[in-house]
Amino acid sequence: MKKMTIMISIAFLLAIMTPQAYPVSAQTSIVPEKAKWFIHLDVKKFANTQTKKEMMDKFNSDFEEEIEEIERVAQIDFFNDISNVTAIGFGEDEDDAVIAFSGNLNKQHLLSLIKEEETPVEINYGKFLIYHWNHDDYGVFVNDNLLLISEDQDAVEHVLDTLSGKNKSISTTPMGTKIESLTNDHFLVAAAADMSEMLEDEEDFPSVVLKKTEQAFFTASEAGNRLRLSLSLHTDSPETAQSLGDIITGIKSFLAMEEKIDPEMKLVKNLRMNVEGKTFFLESQATVDEFLKIFDWDF
Repeated sequence: MKKMTIMISIAFLLAIMTPQAYPVSAQTSIVPEKAKWFIHLDVKKFANTQTKKEMMDKFNSDFEEEIEEIERVAQIDFFNDISNVTAIGFGEDEDDAVIAFSGNLNKQHLLSLIKEEETPVEINYGKFLIYHWNHDDYGVFVNDNLLLISEDQDAVEHVLDTLSGKNKSISTTPMGTKIESLTNDHFLVAAAADMSEMLEDEEDFPSVVLKKTEQAFFTASEAGNRLRLSLSLHTDSPETAQSLGDIITGIKSFLAMEEKIDPEMKLVKNLRMNVEGKTFFLESQATVDEFLKIFDWDF
Protein backbone atom coordinates (compact mmCIF):
# COMPACT_ATOMS: atom_id res chain seq x y z
CA MET A 1 0.00 0.00 0.00
CA LYS A 2 1.40 3.37 -0.98
CA LYS A 3 2.37 6.09 1.49
CA MET A 4 -0.51 8.47 0.76
CA THR A 5 -3.11 5.68 0.83
CA ILE A 6 -1.78 4.42 4.17
CA MET A 7 -1.95 7.94 5.57
CA ILE A 8 -5.56 8.42 4.50
CA SER A 9 -6.64 5.00 5.80
CA ILE A 10 -5.17 5.49 9.25
CA ALA A 11 -6.40 9.08 9.28
CA PHE A 12 -9.95 7.79 8.93
CA LEU A 13 -9.50 5.43 11.87
CA LEU A 14 -7.90 8.11 14.00
CA ALA A 15 -10.53 10.68 13.12
CA ILE A 16 -13.27 8.70 14.84
CA MET A 17 -11.25 8.91 18.04
CA THR A 18 -10.20 12.55 17.87
CA PRO A 19 -11.24 15.44 20.16
CA GLN A 20 -11.90 18.67 18.30
CA ALA A 21 -13.14 22.20 18.77
CA TYR A 22 -14.94 22.78 15.47
CA PRO A 23 -18.71 23.15 15.03
CA VAL A 24 -20.38 19.75 14.82
CA SER A 25 -22.74 19.00 11.93
CA ALA A 26 -23.75 15.98 9.90
CA GLN A 27 -22.47 17.93 6.86
CA THR A 28 -25.51 16.96 4.80
CA SER A 29 -24.96 20.04 2.63
CA ILE A 30 -22.03 18.26 0.92
CA VAL A 31 -23.98 15.04 0.32
CA PRO A 32 -25.54 14.78 -3.18
CA GLU A 33 -29.22 13.92 -3.34
CA LYS A 34 -28.29 10.90 -5.51
CA ALA A 35 -26.06 9.42 -2.77
CA LYS A 36 -27.11 5.92 -1.71
CA TRP A 37 -25.50 5.82 1.73
CA PHE A 38 -23.93 8.12 4.27
CA ILE A 39 -21.86 7.78 7.46
CA HIS A 40 -21.02 10.66 9.79
CA LEU A 41 -18.80 10.56 12.86
CA ASP A 42 -19.33 13.30 15.45
CA VAL A 43 -15.88 13.18 16.96
CA LYS A 44 -16.61 15.83 19.57
CA LYS A 45 -19.17 13.59 21.25
CA PHE A 46 -17.17 10.45 20.59
CA ALA A 47 -14.03 11.90 22.23
CA ASN A 48 -15.70 11.85 25.64
CA THR A 49 -17.01 8.28 25.52
CA GLN A 50 -15.75 5.08 27.08
CA THR A 51 -15.96 3.57 23.60
CA LYS A 52 -13.30 5.96 22.36
CA LYS A 53 -11.05 5.27 25.35
CA GLU A 54 -11.17 1.50 24.97
CA MET A 55 -10.75 1.64 21.18
CA MET A 56 -7.74 3.89 21.59
CA ASP A 57 -6.22 1.56 24.17
CA LYS A 58 -6.53 -1.38 21.79
CA PHE A 59 -5.47 0.60 18.74
CA ASN A 60 -2.39 2.17 20.33
CA SER A 61 -1.17 -1.12 21.77
CA ASP A 62 -0.28 -2.46 18.31
CA PHE A 63 -0.11 0.61 16.07
CA GLU A 64 1.60 3.27 18.17
CA GLU A 65 4.73 3.34 15.98
CA GLU A 66 2.64 3.50 12.79
CA ILE A 67 0.57 6.38 14.18
CA GLU A 68 3.68 8.32 15.14
CA GLU A 69 5.13 7.79 11.65
CA ILE A 70 1.93 8.94 9.96
CA GLU A 71 1.78 12.06 12.13
CA ARG A 72 5.44 12.78 11.38
CA VAL A 73 5.00 12.39 7.61
CA ALA A 74 1.69 14.26 7.41
CA GLN A 75 2.73 16.91 9.94
CA ILE A 76 -0.73 16.72 11.47
CA ASP A 77 -1.64 16.13 15.10
CA PHE A 78 -4.68 13.93 14.57
CA PHE A 79 -5.82 14.33 18.13
CA ASN A 80 -6.20 18.08 17.72
CA ASP A 81 -6.38 18.82 14.01
CA ILE A 82 -8.97 16.46 12.50
CA SER A 83 -12.56 17.64 12.90
CA ASN A 84 -15.46 15.87 11.17
CA VAL A 85 -15.34 12.74 9.04
CA THR A 86 -18.11 12.02 6.56
CA ALA A 87 -18.29 9.08 4.12
CA ILE A 88 -20.59 9.26 1.10
CA GLY A 89 -21.44 6.28 -1.14
CA PHE A 90 -23.16 6.02 -4.50
CA GLY A 91 -23.72 2.26 -4.65
CA GLU A 92 -22.62 -1.08 -3.25
CA ASP A 93 -19.09 -0.66 -4.66
CA GLU A 94 -16.95 0.89 -1.92
CA ASP A 95 -14.51 2.20 -4.52
CA ASP A 96 -16.98 4.92 -5.51
CA ALA A 97 -17.22 6.27 -1.96
CA VAL A 98 -15.97 9.74 -1.04
CA ILE A 99 -14.49 10.46 2.38
CA ALA A 100 -14.56 14.08 3.55
CA PHE A 101 -12.12 15.24 6.23
CA SER A 102 -12.51 18.65 7.83
CA GLY A 103 -10.27 20.47 10.27
CA ASN A 104 -6.77 21.92 10.35
CA LEU A 105 -5.38 19.83 7.48
CA ASN A 106 -1.98 21.42 6.76
CA LYS A 107 -3.00 21.77 3.13
CA GLN A 108 0.30 22.81 1.59
CA HIS A 109 2.21 19.94 3.16
CA LEU A 110 -0.38 17.35 2.10
CA LEU A 111 -0.26 18.71 -1.45
CA SER A 112 3.51 18.30 -1.44
CA LEU A 113 3.06 14.64 -0.43
CA ILE A 114 0.61 14.05 -3.26
CA LYS A 115 3.01 15.57 -5.78
CA GLU A 116 5.71 13.15 -4.59
CA GLU A 117 3.52 10.15 -5.40
CA GLU A 118 3.57 8.17 -8.65
CA THR A 119 2.19 9.93 -11.76
CA PRO A 120 0.52 12.93 -10.07
CA VAL A 121 -1.90 14.79 -12.35
CA GLU A 122 -3.89 18.00 -11.83
CA ILE A 123 -7.40 18.13 -13.27
CA ASN A 124 -9.30 21.43 -13.52
CA TYR A 125 -12.95 21.07 -12.60
CA GLY A 126 -14.77 24.38 -12.48
CA LYS A 127 -13.28 26.41 -9.64
CA PHE A 128 -11.76 23.26 -8.10
CA LEU A 129 -8.49 21.46 -8.77
CA ILE A 130 -8.64 17.66 -8.52
CA TYR A 131 -5.41 15.79 -7.82
CA HIS A 132 -4.96 12.29 -9.27
CA TRP A 133 -2.10 10.03 -8.20
CA ASN A 134 -1.08 6.36 -8.07
CA HIS A 135 -3.46 5.66 -10.98
CA ASP A 136 -6.52 5.18 -8.76
CA ASP A 137 -6.55 7.91 -6.08
CA TYR A 138 -8.32 11.28 -6.34
CA GLY A 139 -8.36 14.18 -3.91
CA VAL A 140 -9.46 17.80 -3.84
CA PHE A 141 -9.23 20.58 -1.31
CA VAL A 142 -12.60 22.32 -1.35
CA ASN A 143 -10.98 24.91 0.89
CA ASP A 144 -8.11 24.93 3.38
CA ASN A 145 -10.15 22.96 5.90
CA LEU A 146 -12.09 20.45 3.79
CA LEU A 147 -10.50 17.56 1.88
CA LEU A 148 -12.30 14.99 -0.30
CA ILE A 149 -10.66 11.63 -1.05
CA SER A 150 -11.92 8.87 -3.37
CA GLU A 151 -10.88 6.21 -5.85
CA ASP A 152 -13.56 7.36 -8.30
CA GLN A 153 -13.33 10.67 -10.16
CA ASP A 154 -17.06 10.76 -10.97
CA ALA A 155 -17.90 10.40 -7.27
CA VAL A 156 -15.67 13.35 -6.38
CA GLU A 157 -17.28 15.42 -9.14
CA HIS A 158 -20.77 14.58 -7.84
CA VAL A 159 -19.84 16.06 -4.46
CA LEU A 160 -18.19 19.11 -6.04
CA ASP A 161 -21.28 19.73 -8.18
CA THR A 162 -23.36 19.66 -5.02
CA LEU A 163 -21.05 22.10 -3.26
CA SER A 164 -21.18 24.48 -6.22
CA GLY A 165 -24.98 24.35 -6.42
CA LYS A 166 -25.26 22.42 -9.71
CA ASN A 167 -26.89 19.46 -7.97
CA LYS A 168 -29.20 19.29 -4.97
CA SER A 169 -27.98 18.02 -1.62
CA ILE A 170 -29.92 15.81 0.77
CA SER A 171 -29.93 18.60 3.36
CA THR A 172 -33.42 19.80 2.38
CA THR A 173 -34.92 16.33 1.92
CA PRO A 174 -36.81 14.39 4.62
CA MET A 175 -33.87 12.00 4.81
CA GLY A 176 -31.41 14.85 5.36
CA THR A 177 -33.64 16.38 8.04
CA LYS A 178 -33.81 13.00 9.79
CA ILE A 179 -30.02 12.64 9.70
CA GLU A 180 -29.46 16.12 11.14
CA SER A 181 -31.91 15.42 13.97
CA LEU A 182 -30.13 12.20 14.87
CA THR A 183 -26.72 13.90 15.23
CA ASN A 184 -27.98 15.77 18.30
CA ASP A 185 -27.92 12.66 20.48
CA HIS A 186 -25.54 10.23 18.76
CA PHE A 187 -21.84 10.21 17.96
CA LEU A 188 -22.33 8.08 14.84
CA VAL A 189 -25.12 8.28 12.27
CA ALA A 190 -25.44 6.20 9.13
CA ALA A 191 -28.20 6.10 6.53
CA ALA A 192 -29.02 4.23 3.33
CA ALA A 193 -31.51 5.41 0.72
CA ASP A 194 -32.38 2.13 -1.01
CA MET A 195 -31.29 -1.25 0.34
CA SER A 196 -32.25 -3.04 -2.90
CA GLU A 197 -29.27 -1.38 -4.61
CA MET A 198 -26.91 -2.10 -1.72
CA LEU A 199 -27.41 -5.84 -1.32
CA GLU A 200 -26.11 -8.59 -3.56
CA ASP A 201 -28.57 -10.78 -5.48
CA GLU A 202 -29.05 -13.35 -2.73
CA GLU A 203 -32.25 -15.37 -2.68
CA ASP A 204 -32.39 -16.24 1.02
CA PHE A 205 -35.42 -14.98 2.91
CA PRO A 206 -33.68 -12.26 5.01
CA SER A 207 -32.02 -10.74 1.91
CA VAL A 208 -35.27 -10.76 -0.07
CA VAL A 209 -37.03 -8.96 2.78
CA LEU A 210 -34.21 -6.43 3.34
CA LYS A 211 -34.28 -5.50 -0.35
CA LYS A 212 -37.74 -4.10 0.29
CA THR A 213 -36.30 -1.52 2.69
CA GLU A 214 -36.65 2.00 1.26
CA GLN A 215 -34.61 3.81 3.93
CA ALA A 216 -32.40 2.67 6.77
CA PHE A 217 -30.94 4.61 9.71
CA PHE A 218 -28.29 3.42 12.15
CA THR A 219 -27.07 5.29 15.22
CA ALA A 220 -24.59 4.76 18.04
CA SER A 221 -24.55 6.52 21.39
CA GLU A 222 -23.29 5.82 24.87
CA ALA A 223 -24.59 6.15 28.42
CA GLY A 224 -22.13 5.32 31.17
CA ASN A 225 -20.16 2.28 30.08
CA ARG A 226 -22.96 0.94 27.90
CA LEU A 227 -22.98 1.34 24.15
CA ARG A 228 -26.37 1.67 22.49
CA LEU A 229 -26.85 0.75 18.84
CA SER A 230 -30.16 1.44 17.10
CA LEU A 231 -31.45 0.48 13.66
CA SER A 232 -34.66 1.56 11.94
CA LEU A 233 -35.74 0.18 8.58
CA HIS A 234 -38.47 1.97 6.65
CA THR A 235 -39.95 -0.70 4.39
CA ASP A 236 -42.43 -0.83 1.51
CA SER A 237 -45.29 -2.26 3.59
CA PRO A 238 -46.40 -3.26 7.11
CA GLU A 239 -46.10 -6.89 6.00
CA THR A 240 -42.39 -6.46 5.18
CA ALA A 241 -41.75 -4.77 8.54
CA GLN A 242 -43.51 -7.61 10.32
CA SER A 243 -41.50 -10.18 8.35
CA LEU A 244 -38.30 -8.58 9.65
CA GLY A 245 -39.72 -8.79 13.16
CA ASP A 246 -40.54 -12.47 12.63
CA ILE A 247 -36.93 -13.18 11.60
CA ILE A 248 -35.55 -11.66 14.82
CA THR A 249 -38.23 -13.37 16.94
CA GLY A 250 -37.31 -16.72 15.42
CA ILE A 251 -33.60 -16.25 16.09
CA LYS A 252 -34.24 -15.15 19.67
CA SER A 253 -36.53 -18.12 20.28
CA PHE A 254 -33.84 -20.50 19.07
CA LEU A 255 -31.19 -18.87 21.25
CA ALA A 256 -33.44 -19.02 24.29
CA MET A 257 -33.12 -22.81 24.15
CA GLU A 258 -29.32 -22.75 24.06
CA GLU A 259 -27.44 -23.03 27.36
CA LYS A 260 -24.13 -21.72 26.02
CA ILE A 261 -23.86 -19.24 23.14
CA ASP A 262 -21.14 -17.14 21.52
CA PRO A 263 -20.72 -13.48 22.61
CA GLU A 264 -22.30 -12.11 19.42
CA MET A 265 -25.30 -14.39 19.86
CA LYS A 266 -25.70 -13.21 23.43
CA LEU A 267 -26.23 -9.69 22.12
CA VAL A 268 -28.73 -10.95 19.56
CA LYS A 269 -30.58 -12.72 22.35
CA ASN A 270 -30.92 -9.40 24.21
CA LEU A 271 -32.14 -7.40 21.21
CA ARG A 272 -35.16 -5.17 21.70
CA MET A 273 -37.51 -4.95 18.74
CA ASN A 274 -40.60 -3.02 17.69
CA VAL A 275 -42.74 -2.74 14.57
CA GLU A 276 -44.80 0.36 13.82
CA GLY A 277 -46.62 0.33 10.50
CA LYS A 278 -44.01 0.10 7.73
CA THR A 279 -41.08 0.69 10.11
CA PHE A 280 -39.03 -1.95 11.89
CA PHE A 281 -36.97 -0.86 14.94
CA LEU A 282 -34.10 -2.76 16.54
CA GLU A 283 -31.91 -1.80 19.51
CA SER A 284 -29.02 -3.45 21.32
CA GLN A 285 -27.21 -2.36 24.48
CA ALA A 286 -24.08 -3.84 26.01
CA THR A 287 -20.80 -2.84 27.59
CA VAL A 288 -18.18 -1.42 25.27
CA ASP A 289 -15.95 -4.44 25.88
CA GLU A 290 -18.69 -6.84 24.78
CA PHE A 291 -19.17 -5.02 21.50
CA LEU A 292 -15.45 -4.77 20.80
CA LYS A 293 -15.05 -8.53 21.26
CA ILE A 294 -17.77 -9.16 18.70
CA PHE A 295 -16.18 -6.99 16.04
CA ASP A 296 -12.75 -8.47 16.77
CA TRP A 297 -11.14 -5.18 17.81
CA ASP A 298 -8.51 -7.22 19.62
CA PHE A 299 -5.80 -6.35 17.10
